[in-house]
Formats: sequence, C-alpha cells, structure tokens
Amino acid sequence: METHLQGVSITVSPPDSISRSFDAIVEEQDTALVLDIEPVIRQPEENYSALVDEMIEQQPLIPGDVIVRTGRPLRFLAVIHDLDQDPSCNAGSIAVALENLLRKLTEYRVHSVAMPLLGTVHGRFDDEIFMTLLYNAMLNEPLQYTEHLWLITAAENCERILRHIHKGR
Repeated sequence: METHLQGVSITVSPPDSISRSFDAIVEEQDTALVLDIEPVIRQPEENYSALVDEMIEQQPLIPGDVIVRTGRPLRFLAVIHDLDQDPSCNAGSIAVALENLLRKLTEYRVHSVAMPLLGTVHGRFDDEIFMTLLYNAMLNEPLQYTEHLWLITAAENCERILRHIHKGR
C-alpha cells in the first residue's frame, strides 16, 4: 500500500511482505542499547571483567538520540526508550528522535529506508500519534535524498495508517 508525503513515496506494509533491500533500516532502542527485536544469546568476545568495566563506565544515551551503525544496510538506532521511566517512551522523545533521524538520513544521503512505527515495537505507543509526529518532523526537516520510506506495522494496521497519512496531508 503506497502513498506520497512531502515528496517521499511511502509504503505501509507488514514485516513479512518486505522483499527488497534498503539503504538503511531504523530500529527503536533504549538509552543503554539493550533492546533487541529477536533476543539472541551470544558468547562475548571480551573477557568478563572487561565487559563489567565497560558497562560500569558506559554513559546512558539521551532519549531522542540517533546512533548510526555502518554496514550494508546502514542501521539507525533511534533512542526513544528510557527503561528507568514508566512508560519507557513518550511523544517528546519520539518527536526529537524523528527530527534527528531525518537529519541523519539527509547527512548520509539515504535514498530508501525501512522503519517501524517508533514506540510500537517495544511499547504500546499510539501509531496514529506516531504518524502525526512523523508528518510534523517531515515538515520541519524535509528529506533531500530519501525517495522511499517503508513503514513497517502489523497487517491489520496498514489500511488505517494509510488513511491517517491521507488525512494528515
């Protein structure tokens, strides 16, 4: 299901119907970078005491930060959760993260990007409020290079999200 917003082609689809590669993928993350979509237990490469020292010295990130991980595709970690807070994310941190994300997409000249509706992967943030925040961010930080944005959501939400995009224009 495709539409356009601010000159960007937007496709809304469930995760299992994505069949192409992207320049970048956005993931929602927390201030300590511990959240993962599919938890995998890995053997650490460093020794235990070095890991503990690193964890003690690590400074938490700030909600709204966007961390870029190089590779193919680029990974943009949108820090929207603070696990010390309840709820762990809010509209303010998502709005700041979206504006920072759009700046980074321009900085890295990203042409195609896939992202979930932030706040809905590891939380129960309202997806229509997310769409309003995305629309506002795109007004404030127009995308210069991004031609296509895939929004990933559950299949039952796709039609409603598309209606919200059309309503917001």
